[in-house]
Amino acid sequence: SIRAFYVRADFSHELFGIEWDGNVGVRYAGTRTRATGLQSYRAYSLNPSTNARVETIVANQIVTYENKYSDVLPSFNLSGWVIPDKLVARIGWGKVMARPFIDKLTPTISCIKGSGQSIYGGDGSADDCTAGNVNLEPFRATNKDASVEWYPSRDSQLSLAFFRKDIRSYIQNDVTVGGVDVFGDGVLWDVKTSINSQGAVTKGWELAGRTALTMLPGLFSGLGLDA
Repeated sequence: SIRAFYVRADFSHELFGIEWDGNVGVRYAGTRTRATGLQSYRAYSLNPSTNARVETIVANQIVTYENKYSDVLPSFNLSGWVIPDKLVARIGWGKVMARPFIDKLTPTISCIKGSGQSIYGGDGSADDCTAGNVNLEPFRATNKDASVEWYPSRDSQLSLAFFRKDIRSYIQNDVTVGGVDVFGDGVLWDVKTSINSQGAVTKGWELAGRTALTMLPGLFSGLGLDA
């Protein structure tokens, strides 16, 4: 279940002879998850007389787990016509989040314990588990953007923008975590799952140009170029 609300205030003010428009806001998002899945523990061995693989189901149980987290996401945007109807400058700042995919949150665990000759398992060894992670938290990042847009005519635009994303938390899939006491019985397993890991910083520049080909006749006048 998700509970969220958002408030925003718009403003307009003249500074240094430029009319600036913008808004400031904050969003609250509270998330509660409840997931049910099957935890399975299978043992494999080889029949020495027939060399056939023998499977034994040691444990099968259905479990349910709950998790909850909340986020406060402020934002700020500002724009102003540096040259009226010709050149506009914009800046933006905000915190964002994106929840994990639902299939990564299941508490389903499948464990395989085999003989030394077993080839079944998450990484090819004999004692492995594959599992979801009910405690996954979302992607979280802070976005910063700045751009200038030039309009040489009614039909054309050129823009230059800089962006920076400070990713605070990241979801990494298919990670093998060693030495996990999955069933609380002292037996350690290698578990292939999804985890929250440290984020990173991405940044770059964007250059864009677009124009409407209004000089073309008839229906062709609706065509344009965008790069």
